[in-house]
Amino acid sequence: MFPLMYNYSPEFKVKIVKYYLYNQNTSLRKTALRFGVNYRSVFKWVKLYKGGGSETVFLKYRKAWNRKNKEIEQMIVNLKENEPRLTIREAKKILNNKGINVSIKGIWSIWRRYGYAGFQKNNMTNNFTNYCVWTEEAKAMYEKAERMFRQKKIKDAAEILNKISFLPENKLVQQIPDRFLALKRRIEKMGIMFGSISHRKYIIKLRELFETCISKNYLYSALRIGTMEVIALSWIPNPEEQLKKISLLEQLVNNSKNYYSYLLFEPYFTLNICKGITYAFTSRINESYKCAAICRKLLSNKKHQSAFFMSHLGYLYSNLQDYSKAEKLFLRAIDKLDNTKNRRLLGTLAFIYLYKGEYVKAIKLSKFVKHTNWGAARWDILFRASLLLMKGYPNEAILQINKVITLFKKENIIINLFKSIFIVAGAFISMGDRIKAKKLIRGLIPLLKKNKLDLEMKICKYLFISKKKLICIRSTNILPTLRLLFLLKSGAYYQALNFARKKGISDYFYKFCLFNNEIVKALVQKGKPTGLPKSLLQLPIFNDEKLVYKFNILGSLRVHKNQKYLKVRLRPKDSAFLIYLCTKAMEPKKAINLDEVYNNFWPGSESASRNFSHLLVRIKKALKVPTHLLNISRSYGEPELINEGIYFTTDYQEFEQTLARAKALERADEWGFARKEYLRAFNLFRGEPFKKNFDDWSVNMRFKILTQLETEAINFAKSCLEHNKEIRQKERRTPKNMADARKVLQKVLKIIPDSEEIQKLLDGLMVE
Repeated sequence: MFPLMYNYSPEFKVKIVKYYLYNQNTSLRKTALRFGVNYRSVFKWVKLYKGGGSETVFLKYRKAWNRKNKEIEQMIVNLKENEPRLTIREAKKILNNKGINVSIKGIWSIWRRYGYAGFQKNNMTNNFTNYCVWTEEAKAMYEKAERMFRQKKIKDAAEILNKISFLPENKLVQQIPDRFLALKRRIEKMGIMFGSISHRKYIIKLRELFETCISKNYLYSALRIGTMEVIALSWIPNPEEQLKKISLLEQLVNNSKNYYSYLLFEPYFTLNICKGITYAFTSRINESYKCAAICRKLLSNKKHQSAFFMSHLGYLYSNLQDYSKAEKLFLRAIDKLDNTKNRRLLGTLAFIYLYKGEYVKAIKLSKFVKHTNWGAARWDILFRASLLLMKGYPNEAILQINKVITLFKKENIIINLFKSIFIVAGAFISMGDRIKAKKLIRGLIPLLKKNKLDLEMKICKYLFISKKKLICIRSTNILPTLRLLFLLKSGAYYQALNFARKKGISDYFYKFCLFNNEIVKALVQKGKPTGLPKSLLQLPIFNDEKLVYKFNILGSLRVHKNQKYLKVRLRPKDSAFLIYLCTKAMEPKKAINLDEVYNNFWPGSESASRNFSHLLVRIKKALKVPTHLLNISRSYGEPELINEGIYFTTDYQEFEQTLARAKALERADEWGFARKEYLRAFNLFRGEPFKKNFDDWSVNMRFKILTQLETEAINFAKSCLEHNKEIRQKERRTPKNMADARKVLQKVLKIIPDSEEIQKLLDGLMVE
């Protein structure tokens, strides 16, 4: 048997037709035999070609004989556009009243063709171009447009696309400029391009399209565009703007309390999810649970339950910190989504296991995760930093945070800065530096208050509050983490521990215990169980015997031992090695290769090993370090110095941390807060570092630090100049920026007197 006609490519059909027409010594049967097709097919193709040329042969679709004319079809389309809640039966009544007789099936067919009905139930997502179906007509016209595009006839391709009733997800529409596309194509294009362009640009485009739809009374399209905007806004987040937009969209469908229609399931469900997440974000917990109940009911009434919507209900519960319910929904949805969505889901599951304190599960899942374009918090690095802190590696956690802060995108910097600083503050306090941790947390409060991050602001506010000043809150309308903090602060340790286990927030409990360490130490002294991981209990905050050294190297060397100033007198080479040690082996179980040490400090010397032994003795004596904490061992024949139990920090690390925060705040357009962080960073310098150290490593480090200082000072001064002009134009006042810039440049010039660029910039600012 011959294959069906439509299995052949259009090019193949045209080739057969032309062979038959331009070859006089052939017939339909001979042509059919030559090419191995049915002669009836050849007859049809020839007839089509003669009737309309080669393009008609390409068309696989033929319009139905009983299809309504364009005017009636457009009228039926407009009914749905102007009244999104309208059902097919209601539309039929309206048409009957106008004397137009169209069957229910006919209306449904038109709405299906235009993307209002006939959805793929097993493929429902919040992107309508995914679940609306491809019609044969759309496929045929799309193929024709593709051929035009390949021939670089972009306008012709766009004209063909613009004639299609509805165009599901495809690649071609993304490649054609908006100026060539009709309104309906641009709306579909925004659904396809979610996450693939910058967040700000995406929001602007959505708002322009929304206004156009409203002006033309295309309310159904406006509802779709508005829903996309609400989803996009949730990535920032911006609660007030989200709720305002949701309220506007509810008004589009006339009755904000009862606007559900089975044909509007997707926007109704999605808006309730977004509303619930926003309520959770603003601590309106009871209202958020009401939204979750609505969505749960909607899903239960569906015969085909979408894994995508199931996972989004899970995201709502995870925002409510109801991780047990979220986990169940995620596990039901897992492996039923496409690869990208599934990996994002795995990431959220990994965090749930992290919050529950099930670190082995969390680590296993994290290996399969891939971050999204707007998820851009680079949660994977945040995840790693949090794990490192729990495993007892605070310095490593801080290094990871420094890395991730530079990767934050503008849209979500503030919320992720809170997560980062919370981990960094935990790392500092775990090493006994309560003052530094307190400054970091308290410094966040004005920023969080300005950006209306209610939960985060309350955590920062109550983290260091004394038990006497604690306000007892009995209301159930607070998130579990805040309730946990209040329980712990009030002294109900075991009640807090059981509550954390029940709610799946053990990781929060462990971190809160770092800030409330006295109660833990009291339990340890009494020999009572704490429920904390052993790695956490080994940290200095719970162990007075642990040694923590801080070296201030941004100037003459200063040493602090367990937060107390230690007066030491060291030879230049001894201090150089000490700084080398604390940068290479900052935490217990870290080691440095002694061959590298010998080559750096005693190059070519035959007595390098002996010299190092004497140096190590002097350092241990000066710093009052027990002998066993710095141990020399040989691994595979290579000598190593192993840090057996000391934590080292430097003010250079603090300089890098503060700079990273300042740059992130500047990217977030929070210049006032960024300026303060920049000034804190520059104030850490007291003079030229490594001034009397002339070994190769010290020379390289001095060059690196001074180059960084010079570059950052110049960038800060230029930023001050730029913001100075903006403030003068907008507020008509003289800001402090220029005075700050001059002060910083003058300080840096004292440290790097031969910097011509600093001098030139300073001279220019003096004139300014």
